[in-house]
Amino acid sequence: MPSPGSVFRALLTRWKSYRYRFVPWVALNLDRNRRTLRHVPSGGTDKMAADADVCYSLVTFFRALFTCDITQQQALLSLLPASTRSMYTTPGDQATPPADDVMYGCLGFTIDRRPSSLDAAGTGVFVCRGSVPRGAVVSMYPGTCRPHESTTPNPEPGDINV
Repeated sequence: MPSPGSVFRALLTRWKSYRYRFVPWVALNLDRNRRTLRHVPSGGTDKMAADADVCYSLVTFFRALFTCDITQQQALLSLLPASTRSMYTTPGDQATPPADDVMYGCLGFTIDRRPSSLDAAGTGVFVCRGSVPRGAVVSMYPGTCRPHESTTPNPEPGDINV
């Protein structure tokens, strides 16, 4: 039979790992650790990066991905107007660079999905090469993806399906 001391230690160990998920404990202990709090005057100003900066980096990266393998994009190019299509020249027999190299060239870093270093924490996104500038978007999570749920949004009336 385990001693009361070992049972208490086991219970204390479990509590120390669980308490951060226990909302009443978190609420009661907010004042103890002020450095984890961030003051936000209003909901509209709660942004780590400006929308324009996020849009610019995403458009730059996706445009580079599109143009680096232009030979695979002929179906999409045929949908564009001739004036836009002429902006994208088809290179000869150039080798297509890996997507990681394109990302490194545009953003200055590359990311990869890997198992977390924490036990039973699942898969995370890690920076593999380069350094991330302050305020840069590293990854975007669409929310929780479950195998039985669709990953594409339901079309709204008037949406065009391609």
